[in-house]
Amino acid sequence: MSGKNEKKKKGEIKKIVTDKSEGIRKIVTDKRKKKGRNARGAKKTRKGEKERDLIKNDRRKIEESEKKENVRERKGKKMNLKKRRNERKNGSIARGENEKRKSGKNGENARSVKGENVKNAKRKNGKFA
Repeated sequence: MSGKNEKKKKGEIKKIVTDKSEGIRKIVTDKRKKKGRNARGAKKTRKGEKERDLIKNDRRKIEESEKKENVRERKGKKMNLKKRRNERKNGSIARGENEKRKSGKNGENARSVKGENVKNAKRKNGKFA
């Protein structure tokens, strides 16, 4: 569509400007008052609230993303420990002389144990008293 045919609606958000210092959006609106279902005053305040909510949401998003990053780091560390533990079980990481890979069928660290065998293995190892 050409610029001539596009008509701006009253009170429509013109553009969203990011404040460089904080990376938070500020909204620049069309200054004409919006007439609608309610009285003008009510409409105006509601518009202000919307803008405030948007800015609040931005702040919250930034905080949440920081939290997520921290959690991700912690998860990464945990995963590395888990991976190492599993690799030790598989024997792909060399272990001490007395820690050979257990490959017994019913052992606790057996590679594939199905159904009843699992319970028996656990019972043998004192998991179920």
